[in-house]
Amino acid sequence: EFAHGIGRYALNLALSIGRMDTANRYLVLLNDPARFAPLAGFRNFSPVITRARLYSAAEQVILPLLLRRKGVDLYHSTGFSIPAIHVCPSVMTIHDLIHLKFRGDYTIFHRLYYELIVKSGAGNCSAVITVSRSSMADLKDFLRIGGDRLKVIYNGIGDEFSPAPRAIGER
Repeated sequence: EFAHGIGRYALNLALSIGRMDTANRYLVLLNDPARFAPLAGFRNFSPVITRARLYSAAEQVILPLLLRRKGVDLYHSTGFSIPAIHVCPSVMTIHDLIHLKFRGDYTIFHRLYYELIVKSGAGNCSAVITVSRSSMADLKDFLRIGGDRLKVIYNGIGDEFSPAPRAIGER
């Protein structure tokens, strides 16, 4: 189950790409192999299981090594998980900067992670995607990201959301 927003975003993005593109090869980084099940039908998608916990110090070591070893052409971080060590071109989606806007509500670990990893990672990215004009303004203010590298791409709607079928005789 991809209950949280970033997980749902990543899954729906992968499903959409899988339907549109059968030529390119995609590696899907996961720490739970069961989460690959919805993508298993796409022949050009391969799971890469990593034991590094999300947003951990181990991830900062393992992720760049993995990207280099797999010869990744482009890494898309669909959340805040981005290698501080830049080993390949990357794109990062930042949904919001709530951890920076409301720093007092988070632990010192969260504040350090966002200051050191997210801020430097976003600075190294070829492009940063955000999901609203409000978040774009925050990215400009808090991370000093702007220009052609910053793009607003609004979230789509999952397949589970569709118009209700019309009753017979209803217009």
